[in-house]
Amino acid sequence: MSTLLLRIPARALTDTASDPARLPCAYTLRTQRDVVERSGQTTLGELGATIRDAKRVVLLIAAADVSVLRLAVPPLSAAKLRVALPNLIEDRLLDDAVECVMACSSATDGKRDVAVMQRAWLTRLLQSLHELGARRVSALPEQLCLAHHDGQATAVISEYGNGCALALRLSEHEGLGMVQHTPEELLHSLRGLVPASALTVYVPPGALSRYQTLLAQDARVTVSADDGAHWQVPDTAPDLATGLGMRHQSQWNWRPWRWPLALAALLLLVNTFALDFDWWRMNREAAKLRADMKHIYLAAYPKESVILDPLLQMRQKIAAAQHDSGVASADDFTALAAGFGQAWTSAMPDAGAAISGIEYREGSLWIRLKSAAPAVAIKSALAERKLALEIAPGSDLTWQIRSAK
Repeated sequence: MSTLLLRIPARALTDTASDPARLPCAYTLRTQRDVVERSGQTTLGELGATIRDAKRVVLLIAAADVSVLRLAVPPLSAAKLRVALPNLIEDRLLDDAVECVMACSSATDGKRDVAVMQRAWLTRLLQSLHELGARRVSALPEQLCLAHHDGQATAVISEYGNGCALALRLSEHEGLGMVQHTPEELLHSLRGLVPASALTVYVPPGALSRYQTLLAQDARVTVSADDGAHWQVPDTAPDLATGLGMRHQSQWNWRPWRWPLALAALLLLVNTFALDFDWWRMNREAAKLRADMKHIYLAAYPKESVILDPLLQMRQKIAAAQHDSGVASADDFTALAAGFGQAWTSAMPDAGAAISGIEYREGSLWIRLKSAAPAVAIKSALAERKLALEIAPGSDLTWQIRSAK
């Protein structure tokens, strides 16, 4: 899963009225194994394709724009904590709590890290990312994403046309940021914030030699180029996107699928049209066939006024005519009795079984036996005479003989 880390300048160094897509942006693209694939500097709008392709986008909020507080928070549910949080930190804020967005980390040792920043600025940044195609977005404090080592502070200096920004991590739960006009002013402030501890400072690669010269007299300071490899994405850092209800908001990237979806829709439309046309053709054929049968029936029996099923009524008329002319039908009593008698005689030469009764109803001959008889042999003999034998349910001594035609 690729992760794209984005760093936007502090709000004090930007024109808040301009489009966020035009802001300068430092980015680092990492692969699934946390290997830096590429990094660099560009504008946010020019990263549109990379943002759309990334599985996750992590916006590192400038340390000067976000305050991180370490508080003892009572054990509350997530819903109750969101309601109580503004009251817990209101006395530590310079701005109105209503105008701020807040997020807290999971509790450790009874305390939580609480991140606070201006709601309007974060909303603009996240909306701009979603407009560029970001599918899964997190917003983390920049200072808590710096590498941390016990007894050592880590700082990152970023330079822009109208000033410099500092992100400083002092400990596992402590960090801050500031903005100055010149690098010299920033370094002076940094020495005051970290007077004695070991310090690693990451600076823009193009300005590495200049900062090495400025810090050459301070042996406790290590100066390195900011290549993006030292940035971390800790799971424990408070995600400010949760305060806006936008954490991990997943949007399906439909662009790569637009042509396959269009082709599938076209195929579905063509198949639907073909099925409808085939149904219409078969329906017309069935209607024509019914009309022809009705025409033939009326031609043969013009006096008939009620025609519900011309095929069945024609069969009934033919059977009645044959019966009136003396031709026995296959399901007449005489035909069934004669066929059964011949089959019984051929299959039962010893006459071991006897018949107790014969009944004719519903076009079938019902035979009641006194004792069991070989039904298999009788079935074979009846089949030769186009008759069928079925044993009545619940009684092996009752047979139903009917025409097999």
